[in-house]
Amino acid sequence: MSYTELCNTVNLVSRSWKRVADEVRTQSKNHWLNLSCTGDRSMLKNDKVLIHLQFNKDLSWLTAVSLRNQKMITDHGLRCTIMLSPRIRSLVLSGCSSLSDLSLLAVGKLRQLNHLDISHCSSITDHGILNFSRGSSQNLASLDISGCQRLTDKSLEIIAEVFGSKLSQFIGRDLAAISDHGLEKFTRHSTNLKRLDLSFCTKLSKRSAIFIDSCQILEVALEGCAFDLARPKP
Repeated sequence: MSYTELCNTVNLVSRSWKRVADEVRTQSKNHWLNLSCTGDRSMLKNDKVLIHLQFNKDLSWLTAVSLRNQKMITDHGLRCTIMLSPRIRSLVLSGCSSLSDLSLLAVGKLRQLNHLDISHCSSITDHGILNFSRGSSQNLASLDISGCQRLTDKSLEIIAEVFGSKLSQFIGRDLAAISDHGLEKFTRHSTNLKRLDLSFCTKLSKRSAIFIDSCQILEVALEGCAFDLARPKP
């Protein structure tokens, strides 16, 4: 089935499928696909739409994908998308609460990945971060893990050791288990960090200010923490 035939076919199936077809047609020239559930954009009932798109070889043009708040997207649906989209550089999975650590194993295979947002993916654990770090995504420059309450200092250590020299932006807001110990190791390896947001990480103490200050980070946000070392955008 050709690209055009696929789009025409999914138009006839359901509203969700029609929306995907419309998005693919509109965005293919810009190399990105936005199926985020925000504002007037509705939530997909399941991830069968993504799974059936695997028959469309034109997914290879994708360099940016956003599935924000699509809570019904599963590990299998995401894996199907990634398998046929090896050029993805930006991937937004914020609020995709059905995704597990298995998804990060697939995401780690994206060699060109530069930006990853897994904020508020409530099932992600330290093991998922480990899965991701074992992949080929060694050029990661921006990472958002905000609200992933099951992540601990171990995740910070893994992220720093594997991606620290390349990471320029790290957002980890509202991480209840993150402590001074994890942040110390994180800052030690994060030599290229330009933006750091650890707002509402309530377990951090004033001791963390020493570690952060040693990094010469341009933009720091620590709202809701026990100390304030905020630095505005230059």
